[in-house]
Parts: sequence; structure tokens; C-alpha cells
Amino acid sequence: AARFNRSYASLFVNVSSNQFSIDVWVRPDRLDGGGHRFLFGSWGGFSVWINACGYVEFWLGKASDDGVVCQMDDPCTSCSGVIRVPWSDASDVPAGNWSVIRGGMLANGTWNHVAVSWEGGSNASVPGVQSLFLDGSIVASKMTTSDFLVSGGLSIFVGGLATFGENSTWFVGDLDDFAVYDTPLSEEAVARHYHYGSTTSQPVLVDVKTGDYRGEGVVPEVVYPPFPVVYSDMNVSWSDDMPELLHVQKTDRLQFYWTGYHDLVEVNHDTFTSCLLQNDQVAAVRWGWPQSDGHVTVADLEDGRMHYFISSISGDCHVGYKLRVFVGNERVVNWKLGQDYSPISISFGTGIHFQWATPNTVHDVIELSSQEAFNDCAVTSRDLAAGRIVARYSEAMRKGDVAITNLRPGTHYFACAVGSGFHCRNGMKIEVNVEERLSFHSGGTEASVRLDEPNQWLVDWRIQQYEDLTVFEGDSVVFSW
Repeated sequence: AARFNRSYASLFVNVSSNQFSIDVWVRPDRLDGGGHRFLFGSWGGFSVWINACGYVEFWLGKASDDGVVCQMDDPCTSCSGVIRVPWSDASDVPAGNWSVIRGGMLANGTWNHVAVSWEGGSNASVPGVQSLFLDGSIVASKMTTSDFLVSGGLSIFVGGLATFGENSTWFVGDLDDFAVYDTPLSEEAVARHYHYGSTTSQPVLVDVKTGDYRGEGVVPEVVYPPFPVVYSDMNVSWSDDMPELLHVQKTDRLQFYWTGYHDLVEVNHDTFTSCLLQNDQVAAVRWGWPQSDGHVTVADLEDGRMHYFISSISGDCHVGYKLRVFVGNERVVNWKLGQDYSPISISFGTGIHFQWATPNTVHDVIELSSQEAFNDCAVTSRDLAAGRIVARYSEAMRKGDVAITNLRPGTHYFACAVGSGFHCRNGMKIEVNVEERLSFHSGGTEASVRLDEPNQWLVDWRIQQYEDLTVFEGDSVVFSW
């Protein structure tokens, strides 16, 4: 660790695009006396401060005013907006309008992990994402425009500036593991830096100005809390030109943005296809009410299945305001003639996704009942009547995008039925093995949900948080307490 007391360090870092992240361990010694303490930054472009109340503030140079004002003389209120610094007050802090986010309180004598990231746009009029983290968790974030554009590199000062003189803006305390990245760190990456940077032995401390040795010691053993769920934000521009399918993970958080008058409703498959919301009033989930220039966050979607979103405003769905979102892992099969597909194995809960685009012919997807039917390519209407076809997942069409989820454990046989078996016999069939379900569903030293028989779950019913449980037709769930 390095000791700062009216001293500073400077460095230049090559950064090729308008985005960066910085993280550092901080232990302040002198937060009393009022005013802002300069942690690091480039003064005129961006800077990170500890204010008089101990909050961390991340400032970005900003030419315009976006409305919400964060008052310099009210440092103990969380704020995400603009700090206005007139030239008359610019002796200790830079003048101008600054995009600021504030959060995460520090205390004298305590080590904390501080990180900031800027995912800037291509120019000053394109919004970017400004984020602030404390001890592995995001404490403030917002979309904003900024006239601070990184091009070719960053000049960074740490602890203060030579121009500070005898004023109170110097950071006094210790800094360790200062790191600069040329990409915006994800929440998960910041959490891991914090988790693995926490240590059981305190570092040796040396004053960077005098070189004086400040001793070392041992702190009590660190007991880590359960690792937090870290979300990844995914921006979705809600418009009449949506992709056919968006594939996300359980921990992805969808940020829908739109201009004009629209809304966001989750519906079932039939309503998605017909765009007639009145048939789905009970099952529909309204994520965002009709509004102009909207922003809606969609999170914690059910894992392992397809979700369907539309705008219910008259005419929107019919012109393209609709989106399918698949949550969870999946295996993609490029479905075409002339293939000799090898059997594949997937874990329980993983989906199979068949995709094709063939302008000169059509394909479909069916499931066959047995290895024998699979070998014989038993795909005719007579085979359907005989029970050798158990499911039809799509009609014959030139362009297909078929996701099959929640498959039972065991072996499944899929084929294309077009041409009374011609496509199947020419390579369009695949065997999929789904691994068995875990015997125990909830973690911990004593499982509260377990698979007792192939189709029977036992639930120890008590006051606790339960994970979601996926069951199939024919399964039973027995509760006991």
C-alpha cells in the first residue's frame, strides 16, 4: 500500500476507446474538516472524490445540464444528477457542470474497495453508462452524455494535484492495488476483485513522500458472506425492428428503452402470435405502463423457458413491437439436409434450439417415440396415428427458430418429417440425451427439497427461502411439516 499525505502520483495509460474502469483499495485517515477529498482523476475530464459526509462521488465532464442537481453543500444525501461548480468556487474543485453519481460511505481507518466505470458513446451526444461500486456491489449507475471523450489515453492523478497548495482537498490515507482497465468492468468482475482482494494479512505501508516504514500486522480472519447475485444489464431498444429471438441468462437484467408512446407486456405464445391481448388478460404481466420515452427494467425471469413480450398499444405488435426472450442455457442445432448429426448430451434444464433458413425448401421439427421409430424415420401420418410421433414442435416452413425447453431426463429423438421421411433419411435427425435430475434441489447441509422417486419430490416445509422447482406432468410434490 502507498501512504498519501499532501502528496500525489501521476500516470498515463493507453486507452484506445471511450471506455475505462478503475478500481483501488482505500483507507482514509482524515475525513473530518469538511470539503471534498480527491482520490484520483484527470481533473478536467473525470474525477473521484470522498465528500465531507464520507460518500464517494464519481464526476464526469458534462457540457449540458440534465436537470437533477446534486448540491455540494448537502453531501449526506445520495444523488444522481449534476453538480454545478461556478468559477467563484473553483479553488478546490473544478468549475463546470458535472455528471455525478454519489453513494457508498467510507469511514476513517477502514479499508474499502472502490471502483468506477465509464462505458462512453462514440461522441458527446451519444449516451453512455456511468457506474460506481463499493465493496463489490454497485451503489450508483446512470445513463448520461458527457463531453469527456477518451481518445488515445488517460492522464491520471492519484491522491491530489500539485496545484492544490495548502487547501483541504488532498486525500490523506492509504491506497493499494490501483488498477486501470480499458473496458467497463461488469458487476461480477468487480465483485470478484473485491472478494479475492480481501486478505487475512494487512499490507506493509510506506509513505510515498518520506519512505518511512509504517509497520505491519495481522487482522482477524476474514469470513466471506454468501457470494451475491450479480446482475448483468442488457440494453434493449424497444422498436418496430426487433430481433427474432434474444437469448439471456438468469442473471441478465433487461433494460428496455423506447421513444414515443408504447408499453411492455409479457404474454403467452398465442397472444404473441395473434397480437390480441384481450385473449390473455389474466396471464399477461405488465412490466411497463403506456408512456412516452419509457425505460423499464425486466429481471428475474423464470429460467429454462421462452418469454414473450409485446407492446399492447393499438397497432404496435402488428408492426413489430414484439420480442421472444429465452432464459437459460441451450444447445443450438443448425438444422439442414445432408448432415449426419452425432448424439448430444445436455444437462437437465438446458434447452434445444433448432434454427434454419432455406429459401428453396421447408423444414419442421417433430419428436419420435423410440429408437426404432428414429431408425426407421417413422414420420408419416400413419406413424402419427400409431403413436410413433409424440410431439410436433413446428409446421413446415422456410425459416425456423424453434426452442424446446423443459425436456424430461432420458433420451429424446428429433427429426424433420418433410417429404414423408426423405429429409429424415438424408440426415435431418438427432438424438438428445438429457441427464438425470439432481436428487437434491436446495443446497446447504440439509436439503429441504429432494427427489425421492423418479417422479416424486419431498418438501420439508419450513420457514426459509426456496429455489424454484421445475416439475412435469405426472410428477407429485409431497409437503411435510
